[in-house]
Amino acid sequence: MGGRKLQAPEGMSTRPILDRVKAALFDVLGARLAMPGELPEIDVLDIFCGGGSLGIEALSRGAS
Repeated sequence: MGGRKLQAPEGMSTRPILDRVKAALFDVLGARLAMPGELPEIDVLDIFCGGGSLGIEALSRGAS
């Protein structure tokens, strides 16, 4: 799987979300919305946004 490394803010106040946790989150959301592996055009707000990887992952799966 390709991609870029994201730079998170310095310090211990943010921690990156694990890839397997992101995959599990979007698998559950996709299954509940009857679209396993992707998201319909829904709005996603990444309120924790340490490095932004969760929001970027949501965008790559079709969310806005």
